[in-house]
Amino acid sequence: MKVFSLLLIFFTLILVNCSRSQNGIPKSLEEYLRSNGAQEIQKEIEFTNPSVPGKKYIALVVTYNFSSSDGKPQKEHLGFILKNEDQEWKQERSTIYTLNEQKAKDLLAGALK
Repeated sequence: MKVFSLLLIFFTLILVNCSRSQNGIPKSLEEYLRSNGAQEIQKEIEFTNPSVPGKKYIALVVTYNFSSSDGKPQKEHLGFILKNEDQEWKQERSTIYTLNEQKAKDLLAGALK
């Protein structure tokens, strides 16, 4: 019985780890951005609010595989509200980009769109 319990814990950890990206960006969000031409994705901040359980705000800088008019790779600053479903963070909606914790808190609470 102990062996079964240990195997169950082991496979659960593998499953949870496989659903996460190495850079702290949820795998589903990273796949979504890469399917839209993202070449590089950097996490700026991640913010949770205890009064809004099961949700978090994440700010990203995304570099695409195409150039702007000046010949440099195009970058975009994006914000997302994520929700926790079955112990996995998934994109609930895109929102404004901010590095301000109070704005992130307001976004999570639904006070800003």
